Amino acid sequence: MKNNHTYIEFCKKLYLEGFTPANIRFREHPKFEEFLRIVKQEVYETSYEMFYEYTKEHNYFTNLWTSHLLIEYFKVSKEIKSSCLEIIVRYSEGRLNPKVAREERDWLEMNRLLYV
Repeated sequence: MKNNHTYIEFCKKLYLEGFTPANIRFREHPKFEEFLRIVKQEVYETSYEMFYEYTKEHNYFTNLWTSHLLIEYFKVSKEIKSSCLEIIVRYSEGRLNPKVAREERDWLEMNRLLYV
């Protein structure tokens, strides 16, 4: 993947700055615009199927970011959508990071009808 390092590095940067995928306030932050631009560029230069490979990357919430982005911003296959939702559900049930689990539960509740 052409921008592999750029995307993962941005996920790392967001992680270190405390931004999380289901945090609604981050969507209004200027960094999110830049992040989304990088994501869209990569997807358009490759494919969402190739971008989906990032769900195998577990550092810096990369798999969770990838899942949210694919579901929320791209028309993906039912299989990929289902797999991404499984990742989100796993994080929502996690005990290692209660803040992220709560945000993911809230996201699932708010988006239940849209994405499930």
